[in-house]
Formats: sequence, C-alpha cells, structure tokens
Amino acid sequence: MHMQSILAFLLGISLLVTLHEAGHFAFARFFGVKVLTFSVGFGRPLLTWVHAASGTRYSIGWIPLGGYVRMLDRREGLSSTHQVSSSDLSFDQLVWWKRSLIVVAGPLANLLVAVLLFAAIPWTGLELPVARVSEPPVGSLMHRAGIQSGDWIRSVRESDDQERREIHSYADLQTALLSAWARARNLSVEVVKSEAAAVGQEVELPLSDLPEMNPQDPALEQLGLLAPYSPAVIHEVVTGGRAQQAGLWPADEVLRIDNTRVLDAQHLRALIQGAPERIQTWEVRRQEQLLFFQVHIEAVDQSGRKVGKAGIQLAPHVKTVWMESGLWESLWQGAMRTYDMSKMSLQIMTRMMVGEASLQHLSGPVRMAQAAGDSAERGWMAYVSFLGLISASIAVLNLLPIPMLDGGHLMYYLWEGVTGRPVAESLQVIFHKIGLLILVAMMALALSNDLLSLFSVAG
Repeated sequence: MHMQSILAFLLGISLLVTLHEAGHFAFARFFGVKVLTFSVGFGRPLLTWVHAASGTRYSIGWIPLGGYVRMLDRREGLSSTHQVSSSDLSFDQLVWWKRSLIVVAGPLANLLVAVLLFAAIPWTGLELPVARVSEPPVGSLMHRAGIQSGDWIRSVRESDDQERREIHSYADLQTALLSAWARARNLSVEVVKSEAAAVGQEVELPLSDLPEMNPQDPALEQLGLLAPYSPAVIHEVVTGGRAQQAGLWPADEVLRIDNTRVLDAQHLRALIQGAPERIQTWEVRRQEQLLFFQVHIEAVDQSGRKVGKAGIQLAPHVKTVWMESGLWESLWQGAMRTYDMSKMSLQIMTRMMVGEASLQHLSGPVRMAQAAGDSAERGWMAYVSFLGLISASIAVLNLLPIPMLDGGHLMYYLWEGVTGRPVAESLQVIFHKIGLLILVAMMALALSNDLLSLFSVAG
C-alpha cells in the first residue's frame, strides 16, 4: 500500500471522527455538562493543556484515528486528575431528552459535514464530462439493453418513482446507476442519439436482475459504464513500444482493427487488451490519408491474467460541461446527496443483517485506505466526495441500535422517556457485552474481507 493512501486515510478518518466527537462536546457544553477531556487521537498524549475557565483537558494523542470526549458522570466516580466541584453538572443528572440530544449530536455533526463537503463541489464549480457513453463491454447490462457508443443519457427514473431525474454529467450517471443497483431497483434511462435531439428513447435497465453487487467485482464493468465517450485518437506513442515499432504517430485516429470498426477510445482499449500476443491490422486516418499497420500486441500481466498492450496513450477528447451552483442551491444538492448516500448505506447494512446482501460489503481500514489513496490521486473533488461518503456512513453506523454505539445509548434514553424509568444497570452491562461482541465480530469480518481482497488481487 502506498504511503499516500495511508496518509489520506489517516487524515480523513481523524478529521471526521474528531468532528463527530466535537458534536457531542458542543451539545454537552450547551447544556452545561462539565467536559473532563476532549482528545484528538488516542494513546499517550503528545500535547496536553487545560482550559482555565472550564477545566476541560485538551490533548492530542499519538494514534491519529479519531478522538473521544469524556464528560463528568458521577456514577463512574471522580478521578483525582480532574478538578471537580459539587456544583458541576454531570451527564447523568440531565433529563433523558437532553442526554439523547448529546448522544445524537455526534452523528448529526457527521451528516452536517457530509452536506458541506458535497455542497463544496457544485459551489466551487467544476468541469465534468457530459453523460455520453462509450461502447459498453459485450455482455454488460447496458450492452444487452442496446445502448451504443456515443449515446447520451438525458434523464433517469427508478422503478416506482413518478418523476424523472435529470442527468447533467457522467458522474451523475455513475451515481444513479450504482445507487439503484445497491438498492436492487430497476432504472429507466432516457437515451438520445445527439445532444440536440428533442425526444429520447426510454430504455429499461433491469438492475434488480443483476447478481448482488460484490465490492470485489468491477461494478462499472458489469453495468457497462467504463468511460465517457472519446474518439480513438492516439495522444502519445511510447518510445520503443509496439505501436512505435509498427510506425504509428501521435494524432493518428484508429478507424478499424482487423475487420472491426473502432467505435471510441474505450472500445480501442478493449480490442487491444483482448488480443495479447496477436498481430492486428490497424486502419488509421493520418490527416487526409488512410494508412494500414501491422501491430504485434504485447502481453502483460494484470492481476494474474494476460492482457494486451500496444504502447499508446489515447487523447482525452471528452466533451465537458461546466457545473456551478449558488450557495443555497449547492447546500440543497449537498443535503440531497447526503440523504441518498445515507439511505443507500442504511439499506446495504439492513440487507446484510437479514442475509439479503453479502457481508463482503463490510470494508476495513485496508480497503478504506486504498479508496482514500485512489480518490486523492484523482484530485480534490474525488477526495472530498470520498470524505463525504465516509462521513455519512459514520453517522448511519453510529445510529444503529447496537449497544456501545450512539444508537444503542439513544435506545436507553428513549426507553426511559417512554416508561419513566431508566434501563437497569445490570441489563446495560449485559447489553454492552453483547454490543462489544457484535462490534468485534464486525471488525474481524471487515479485516478478513480486506485480506481476502488483497490476496485476490495479488493472486
């Protein structure tokens, strides 16, 4: 694993968990509860200071994986390391609904962070590829539905929904497809053959008929959504590569390989990768000339299988659209995307619990670090989107009614509000042990999924 992936993961997860704890801290202070410690990171403190007015001890731990807030709770006994007076308000002295708000403030902070992160992208403005697709791989969902190279996707509608959702960019299309697949919903897409077309054709994508989404499978390849449309124009010829040896130049446009018409850049990649150690005849347009070349495709190892390589880089001639929104519209978009991501995360977790979804969806620190590094390499927008998704997922996870999580504590206080009496401490001890076993099992499963993923890639 690259150092960049590790640093991107540590930075992101530390920031998001610290902001989660800051939500608890802010509401505790709002209700007057004495906060004993606010720590960024765990383990032995590298730096510690005490706020003179409040008496709160602030510290930075040497393990950068989040943080914690310790509030005064007189049921736990008082530590000699903190100065506490009889007039200081403790967490256990609050009425049940105030304790509930302090508990739920952490997940709410994560949801708010997700909204702001997702809103930052349209508010800042960015240039995105339009929703024009390249040739779908043979056998993929979009290929079976008849979608072809150069088709534009104008809008989508999930099954049982009345309104269509406009698609403004290729990223919108990817999100819509993956979200519908994760929730086992069919998707109707409006396909047009040109950007100026007035009327489109409605094409049904039966996503619910696909096998359950497997995190270790190339999901976009199964859907048929690998890359936006770009013509098959060579951008650069690798020195000493097979294409240069055959006589190809930059700016050459590849029209045919053997008897197959090349539809776009992604189609050209597929034709090359599927022909290791073969000799292909390329028909090329060079300015006004039609030329023919014999290209001996090299075989290279990629994740344990042989694929073809010609030694070219393709020009990214992708049509783009500039997307920028005002502040309030961006916040609304951020809120809607946070809602969609939270809903998708909750549905996947629910389906895993009832046995309808594979437990391979559960990711641990290794795969999360890989995803963090990959998103950081793709630029600030991808990394911000990754952080927004993780922040929303942290909120959903913590609201699950599992003892030891915020959702478990919330259940205790809601029970107290309904019945007028707290959950017996003996029962809480039992529930906490059960919750601990559940969390340990989840962490062990997530780590085993990470290791299986690494071994499958290495093999």
